[in-house]
Formats: sequence, C-alpha cells, structure tokens
Amino acid sequence: MKNLFILLFLSTLLLSTCQQKTKRTIYVLNEEVNIKFNKTISLKNEDLKITFIEITDSRCPKNTQCVWEGEGLIRLQIQKENQSKVVGTKVKGLCFDKNGDCGESLKVFGYQIKILSLSPYPKSNYPVKGKYQITFLISKK
Repeated sequence: MKNLFILLFLSTLLLSTCQQKTKRTIYVLNEEVNIKFNKTISLKNEDLKITFIEITDSRCPKNTQCVWEGEGLIRLQIQKENQSKVVGTKVKGLCFDKNGDCGESLKVFGYQIKILSLSPYPKSNYPVKGKYQITFLISKK
C-alpha cells in the first residue's frame, strides 16, 4: 500500500511538471523569433519590445484555386526605450519557403526585421481565427 501511494505521488508530480510549459518571451539578436498574435517578446540587452497586434489574411487557401495568391498583412508595435511605432509588413500567399523569401523586411529604430513565415497557412475548410504566429529574424542595421 505504501509503495502504491509513493508511485501515485511520483506520477502526479511528473504529470504536473510536464504541463508547466513556459512560453519563451526573451530573445537575442540574429535569432529566429516566434511570436503569437496579441503577444509581446523582448530582445535581451536591447530594450526592444515587439507586439504582434494585427493580421489581415487574404492568402489563397490550400486545396483551392485562386485568381491571386493573396497576402498576409501584419502590423507590429515596436517599442524602443521611450519610443513606440506601429509598422506594417507583408507575407506572400502560396509561398511555403521558410528561408525568408515569403516575407518582407522592414527597418525601425536601427533594427532590421525580416519576416520568415506566417502560420498556420489557411485551408479551405479550417478557420484560423486567433491562432496566428509569425517567425522572423531581428538584426541591427
């Protein structure tokens, strides 16, 4: 009976530890960054914060035929020290490369932000809603 209690206790402890995933919010320059819609990340040692504030997705859904490939329009709020700026950029539709050919670059406060991807990609029978995430690189320019 005592061994059963110990086994149950250890199992419960293991399960609760597995469920406590922390979401990363601090990154460094020249590192691939992932940010979900309505979330904010920071750059270590740079006093820079980026918030993914808006998405308009007109990309042609997978498994459909479209006249135009569409695009994802992304708006970010960039904060550096006591300055704040809202900027917009695009991601091409029907583009699935992860090397940066699908997204635009923008320069703000001496940094270059290169959009690598916007996910998930829309499907004709799957509404994305608030599940968007962008992946990008930040470097100093």
